[in-house]
Amino acid sequence: MLSKSGSKLLKAFELQGAMRRHFSVSVRDLYIQNVRLQKKINIMQLYTTNRKMKYDKPYMNYDRETGEVTIIEGSEHKKQFEKKKVVRDFQELDQEKKRLLHELNLDEFGNPKEENVDRDDLAERLKKLNEFKHQDFEEDPSKVFVFSKDMMRVDIGLIIQRPPIFMRMRDPDFKFMRERHDLMAEYHSDMKQFIPEFNEISKLNEDNISKNAYASRMNVDNYPTHEWTDEATGEQQFYCGASKQWSKVDPKCSNRRSLHYAGEDRVYLMLRNKHTGEWEFPVSTIHFGTTFFKQKVNLFSDLTDNKWRIKFFGSSPIMHTLREMTALEKRDIKNESLKGCRTYWFGAHHWRGFPEMAFKDHHDFDDFAWVPKRQANEYLTRENYEVFAPVMRTR
Repeated sequence: MLSKSGSKLLKAFELQGAMRRHFSVSVRDLYIQNVRLQKKINIMQLYTTNRKMKYDKPYMNYDRETGEVTIIEGSEHKKQFEKKKVVRDFQELDQEKKRLLHELNLDEFGNPKEENVDRDDLAERLKKLNEFKHQDFEEDPSKVFVFSKDMMRVDIGLIIQRPPIFMRMRDPDFKFMRERHDLMAEYHSDMKQFIPEFNEISKLNEDNISKNAYASRMNVDNYPTHEWTDEATGEQQFYCGASKQWSKVDPKCSNRRSLHYAGEDRVYLMLRNKHTGEWEFPVSTIHFGTTFFKQKVNLFSDLTDNKWRIKFFGSSPIMHTLREMTALEKRDIKNESLKGCRTYWFGAHHWRGFPEMAFKDHHDFDDFAWVPKRQANEYLTRENYEVFAPVMRTR
């Protein structure tokens, strides 16, 4: 048995040991703290001392004959790169190739024009012909069509649609809604009408909290743009050419360029190809360095000059199609060695603005129409209709 003084002394030693264990730091902890501190110092130097630091990546050349490896500094390689001519068009590259063929006395297929040619001399000339593009030219990838691994040109297309404006209902449904309305009008009591404060609040927020943006007065599409005469009453009525709210559209629209055409159906924007006379969905090529998202926005902006707006739904394409090159596309040197076209189609809805097109000389289209699925066979060819009909909806 320890005395009281001994037990107190033992407790003091235990407490001192526990404090030592609690405040002790291992070498690993010191290393981690040092790494964290050094990282913060490096970040501070990155934005202060080394803010204007420039690094030129070195390059390596390998000589197959001697086996020597030469290291080229980044600044020297940049000077060599600046000397090269940037080719932005395949026709320009073709002209340079013809000039070199004439200089080497070779025909368009790379065969010598003279007879009894020395093999070593011919091999040297063919070597120059095969390497001239890589030695003297740099290609601009932004002028080259994107193609897939199977040598198919990648195109991008838009399927722009307008949802139904009017709801088509059967006679029993109309009768049920009419009876329900009469019943609710007779027995339903709206308690909100007895609260004075609620009336004022609803007036302040009726536009901002509206669940249907088409019906909101904040939507400039709901301002009158056209005038028509009601044959039954003879009154002058107005409608809004860009609106999709049922009470503000033209009820007797027969113009297929109008957004109100076939208001009871879902309609799709189709363009007429001025070269073939066939109707098709908006489509364009895509060049290297351009993303799908950027190209589909550029395609719509180029066709409309941003006079109206669409809203894309989903980031992935809704379908993709394969087709052969047309005769006009085959004559384009950019499509040389490509087997066909693989088109990715993205969906979008009309969002805001009066739909109109801004066709220019470089466009392949000269007319447009809003077409419901039930009339798509009048516009699309049989082959295209069979391809697109499964993704088109009636309502």
